[in-house]
Order: sequence, then structure tokens, then C-alpha cells
Amino acid sequence: MRTNIRRLVVVILFVVFAVYLVPTNDAFAATIASGSCGASGSTLTWKLNDSGKLTISGTGKMADYSATYSTDGIHSSAPWFQYRDSIQEIVLSDGVTSIGSYAFVKCNSLIRIIEIVFIP
Repeated sequence: MRTNIRRLVVVILFVVFAVYLVPTNDAFAATIASGSCGASGSTLTWKLNDSGKLTISGTGKMADYSATYSTDGIHSSAPWFQYRDSIQEIVLSDGVTSIGSYAFVKCNSLIRIIEIVFIP
């Protein structure tokens, strides 16, 4: 009886870790919106896929965005603001040197932020 319980616990833990550690395959994720997000002189672009991943890539500083306040709360001029409820993950690629003001306002569905840094 104890052996069966141990085996069950081991199997459950294995499944939980396997699901957690397996990366999502972006090869099948469709881009739902994209554009430029760099300040003057930078080459930053953004791309949001249908699995909720917002990727910022290129080099330089992100543009600063403005915020407006209304009866239903704060709003940002960031180009992905209209998709804020879909954004679950933000990936900042190597080369992003700053994050703009009000860039991720009200991204309440955000689960994680990943910064990719290459060290020579």
C-alpha cells in the first residue's frame, strides 16, 4: 500500500515538473500584432503572438509613453496597450537598454518577464 502511494506521488510530481519545464513552442504561435517601439535612434520592435507572448527585440532604448487618466482608470499610449489583457509573458531580448515610461501599465494578466542577456 505504501509503495503504491509513493509511486503515485512520484508519477504526479514527474508530470507536474515535465509540464512546467517543457517550453512552449512558438513555431506554431501566430503573430497577432507587431510594430516599432524604439526611441529615436533605436531599432526596437515588438511582436505579440496568440499565446500571449510580447517580445521586444532590437537595440537601443524603448520609447517613453504617456498616461491618461479617466473614470475607468489609467491608459497608456504604448502600442500594445489595447492587447494588455492578452499579454501573459514579456521577453526583453539582448540589446534592449531601457523600458519606456508607462510601457506595461495595466498588463494584469502578466505571468512572467524574461530578459535574454548574452554575455561574451
